[in-house]
This record gives sequence, C-alpha cells and structure tokens, in this order.
Amino acid sequence: MKKRAIIIKNRKAHIFIICEIAQAHSGSFSVAKKLIKSASIAGADAIKFQIVYPDELLVTNHDSYGLFSKTAFTDAQWRELFHLSRSVGLKIFADVFGKKSLALLSKNNIDGFKIHSTEIKNSSLIKQIAAQKKLILLSTSGSTLKEIQKALSILRQGKNEVVLLHGFQGYPTSVEDTNLRKIIALQKKFHMPTGFADHISGGSAYKNDICLMALAIGCSVLEKHMTLDRKKKGYDYYSSLNPDEFNQFVERVRAMESALGSVSLSMTAPEKIYRISSKKHVVASRDLCSGHIIAEDDIVMKRTKEKYPFQEPESIIGKKSLIPIIKDSVIKSRNITR
Repeated sequence: MKKRAIIIKNRKAHIFIICEIAQAHSGSFSVAKKLIKSASIAGADAIKFQIVYPDELLVTNHDSYGLFSKTAFTDAQWRELFHLSRSVGLKIFADVFGKKSLALLSKNNIDGFKIHSTEIKNSSLIKQIAAQKKLILLSTSGSTLKEIQKALSILRQGKNEVVLLHGFQGYPTSVEDTNLRKIIALQKKFHMPTGFADHISGGSAYKNDICLMALAIGCSVLEKHMTLDRKKKGYDYYSSLNPDEFNQFVERVRAMESALGSVSLSMTAPEKIYRISSKKHVVASRDLCSGHIIAEDDIVMKRTKEKYPFQEPESIIGKKSLIPIIKDSVIKSRNITR
C-alpha cells in the first residue's frame, strides 16, 4: 500500500485530503472499518476520528450526552481501527476533547491532532497537545481573533507545525455562510498554512465546488465528511459524501490541483512553445536596400515561422541595413548596424 506523505508547509503540488468520519459509524465497529477502507480506496491522504469520552466533552444532562455514549468505542477497538488505517496507507488524525483521549492517541502515536474550536480556550489541553510535537490542525471557526492568537502562542512554544482550519458545521452549512474569504484574512494575518473543513450539504450541487474554490485561494488541507449511505440519515450525514462521491471528490481535487502550478513568473515548456508561435517579430514593411536608415514606417510587427529571438522595435529604428531586406522578412540584428 502506497504510504501517504504529509507535506503541508511547502504545499508541493499536493493538497492534503482528510476524510472525516466523525460519528458516521454510529457506534458500529464494522461500519467504522468499512469507512476506513472506503477512504483509502477513494484516495484520501488521512482519516480523521473524533475520540469522544462523553464525560470529557459534555455535562451529563446535555442533549447529546446519550448520543456520544452510544457511539463510543473501547480503547482496544480504537487501537484496532488505528492499525487498520495504517495498513491501508492512511495517516491518522483525531479531535481531542480531554486528557483521556489525548493519552490514548499519544500511546498509539497518531500522525496529527485537530484542536476542535470547542477547545480553543482550553489552554491546559492545548499545552499538552503541543508537547506531542505533531502536526496540528487548529479549528478557528466560531473563535475570536484574540482566542486564535492565544492558542497559537501556546502551540508556537512547542514549535509545532500548525494549519489554521476554517469551516463550521451548520447541519449543514449553507453555501452563503461558508465565507471562504475568511481564509484569505487568516493567511494575511498569520502567514501560515490554511485549510478548509467543508460542511455544506452532501447532496448539494456544489458539494465539490466549495473545496475547489478553497484550493484555488491557497488552502493546503481539505477536510470532507464521509458516510456509507447518506439516505439512511445517520449521525453526521448532513455534510457527508457517500464513498463513490468521495472518490469523485478526490479525483476532482487531484485534477484541479495540477492546474495550480508553481508560485513563479517563469514560463512552463508549453508556454514557451505558445510564445514562439504567437508573438510577433519585427519585419520589413517594404523592400529595404542595403545602407538604408530604418525609420518607424519601414517596420511592422507580424507573426512569422521564424524561431529567431524576439526584438524590440526601438532597437531597430535608426539603424542602417547591412544587406537588402525584402518585405516581410524578419529584421535580424546581424543584418543591421549596432
């Protein structure tokens, strides 16, 4: 199985795609394993889990306490899921909601952590995550600038590589509430890698397009939910793609990322070919005799079949022709005085 590399900082023409399964397994161990295998087949770089011990996340009378209790796995099950993820070539990321989940993840040496926006004010937990020296996805949505800055100040003490992740779950998030320009604001403010966690409806006509726009504005990481069957309307189905749709999503991203090219003003080989075929040369507008002082109306610019280096008209005007030059011939520097 091909091993996925984590290349975030330099974003070398590879967008890091994370398949988020959250609670889509609905507490079914067999479903969780199917989701992992589907993510690998689809070509995701990583799988992301939510390691939830209900007492770390919620008070007992919270409406969702029962849900998270039903969907929780044992530590042994988590270890088996991590092992399966690695065996199919996936990197492992996880949300951390407390010391117990962090201890489990640290013991199993996962590849990276996500600090959910619910934990952005939890300085003690952030310090412990920073000490792991792993790649960290810092969710910024629903957070103030001051909160983001404080969390980053803690993470920087640990010299961690951090990606600022934009995107929130609106069950689902509408297209107009996605606010992709906030990613640009984060880039300008912090000069750090950014990512996008997409939460628009999995059934939307734009289910791939929003991520492609995020790619175009410089995101290094894309996070997308997956479920086995959205029609069943299980946990976290709102923003999830079915496996075949996730495969199409990855294919679209891979096709479009090739269009990004490099951050350089140099020309590619095909662009150089285009230049040769499309740029105009300086040619004689009429037959010119030897010894003629070339005036502005003696030249015109036209496309030719010549592969001669392109010249500036100003470098030719006022020069004397050394040989007769017939109409429509390229005026070459060796045939005029210097």
